[in-house]
Amino acid sequence: MGHVFQGRFYSSPVEGEPYLLEAMRYIHNNPAKAGVCAAEDYPWSSYHEYVGTPEYADTGLLLEMLGSREAFVRFSGSSERVRYRPPARPRLADSAAEEVAREVLGPLPVSELKGQEKARRNALLCELREAGLSVRQIERLTGIGRGTITRATV
Repeated sequence: MGHVFQGRFYSSPVEGEPYLLEAMRYIHNNPAKAGVCAAEDYPWSSYHEYVGTPEYADTGLLLEMLGSREAFVRFSGSSERVRYRPPARPRLADSAAEEVAREVLGPLPVSELKGQEKARRNALLCELREAGLSVRQIERLTGIGRGTITRATV
């Protein structure tokens, strides 16, 4: 979901089964991520096709990959870190990057990210990358080296 005057959309080919599964989970969970409602409560999604009787979508491939409808529900609702990341967005201006970093980090000052426990720091670095910040922008904002950021966000 974006603003009316936001930049052009972007697309990337789905290559490989892991990417396909993560893309499906990402798409179905967008309403929850946006704070609209849970995936199962969103009426304009193919989620219902996967958990019920399909009318429009060909659900066979993904359900076969996951093994069952129950496995689809478990996979879709899993709290494990979603490895799928949309393709890189157009570069954010540094002023916008600072604002996005503040939104992602909440009450944690950007300057204190470097001193966080490694697992927490790496999770937050991933969130910053997912929010559209480049590795170099994160490096400039946080003082964390490019190598560390790259290893944490691959």
